[in-house]
Amino acid sequence: MRSRILAHRGYWLEPGEKNSLSAFRRAFEGGFGIETDIRDLDGELVVSHDPPTHRNAPMPFPAFLDLYRSMKADGWLALNIKADGLAQAVTENLAEYGVANAFVFDMSVPDMRGYLKIGATTFTRRSDVETAPSYYAPSQGVWLDCFEIPHSPGEWIRQALADDKRAALVSPELHGRSHEAAWAEWRETVNMAEDERVMLCTDIPEAALTYFRGTT
Repeated sequence: MRSRILAHRGYWLEPGEKNSLSAFRRAFEGGFGIETDIRDLDGELVVSHDPPTHRNAPMPFPAFLDLYRSMKADGWLALNIKADGLAQAVTENLAEYGVANAFVFDMSVPDMRGYLKIGATTFTRRSDVETAPSYYAPSQGVWLDCFEIPHSPGEWIRQALADDKRAALVSPELHGRSHEAAWAEWRETVNMAEDERVMLCTDIPEAALTYFRGTT
């Protein structure tokens, strides 16, 4: 199950570590997957949540993938695409480093067409404000998020799985809310320890592993 727990911007211990080498290394050492953010800077792919500058010295995306490969990691990589026009470069980088367990999501709807066209593993989005997910049929998974409601309801998970999709759940602490009610409902909805189709994006990966492993 570790590989399907997505450490949000790496396994960080303090906010300043998000999307850092230490956070990524800690996640890979723990066997966890990672959710991180991809942008471009002067024509090169970089890991950065906010618009990057050379002053911020963002990690090059190939360096991130090289770390993944060199540490023999096999956790899922959820690549949050923050800029348009990167589909070809992203997929070429993943192929070059032999990364199979990766998917892209959160790009603009028009840009999403490009990823689907070239066969990239692509997740659409469903939330309380995105009730009709874009390109649902050809997407391999659904990123389940929430903004104005406490958390994604279990029925969304059941629907995604019934439609032969993977489901990636966004834990509420990413939005500054308690995760407890969400985790309790999700544990009643699906056996996350055994169902390989379900992932969880969280800021507290060790706590999630302990909690959901209890479903076995």
